[in-house]
Amino acid sequence: MVGARTTEQYTQMARDTIRDGVRFTFRRTGEIRAGYYHRRTRRFVVVDPDSNTILSLSRRSENHVSTLNGSTYAAERRGT
Repeated sequence: MVGARTTEQYTQMARDTIRDGVRFTFRRTGEIRAGYYHRRTRRFVVVDPDSNTILSLSRRSENHVSTLNGSTYAAERRGT
């Protein structure tokens, strides 16, 4: 649960996370995905890197995004 009450709030939360979060890549079901993680809000957005379509928005721990299959989060975070 991310606390959005409407579709518009959900979309805005995802866009805010994309704008303010750390971008990284990882593998899910054989596909390379782009993720964005914002530490303060613990929001995690998954997007299709080809179409920039938002696939999901959730609250996750930093450990979760760091340990995703093939995650580049730790390296990208150091670069910020």
